Amino acid sequence: MTTPELRRATADDLDLLLKLDDSCFDDSWSAKLWQQMLGNTKRYLCWLLVADRPLGFVLFSHILDEAELIRIGVHSQRRGEGLARAMLLEAQAVLEQRGVSAFYLEVRDSNSAAQQLYRSCGWQKNGRRRGYYSTEDGTEDALLFNRTLD
Repeated sequence: MTTPELRRATADDLDLLLKLDDSCFDDSWSAKLWQQMLGNTKRYLCWLLVADRPLGFVLFSHILDEAELIRIGVHSQRRGEGLARAMLLEAQAVLEQRGVSAFYLEVRDSNSAAQQLYRSCGWQKNGRRRGYYSTEDGTEDALLFNRTLD
């Protein structure tokens, strides 16, 4: 099996990123939004590549010593292989080397798989935002997670 590689995404990757985002999420982002993410120096966006094929991505916003996980996705056909965990751990390590010591995120209360992933990477639940996400039936709470270096 080929070892996964994390590589920084560039503006040239936009078309592939749109396709991958669409395969990862029902609510994929627009080209305009992804262009903004790619062009913002306060964003850290990386691909997970296996044999030069993009299978996932991770997007953090970072300012000074804090980073927020904005979006993480793995191709729908490659879930359950540990790719998200490898990608998240590697991205955290890169950001730690750049001086980040506190990480934050929000996750849907119903997304137990993501919550398990975050816990396995050293994150802890530290709060709740009631009615944060819109759903077809109303709203859903967001759980807040953080990870800080000692």
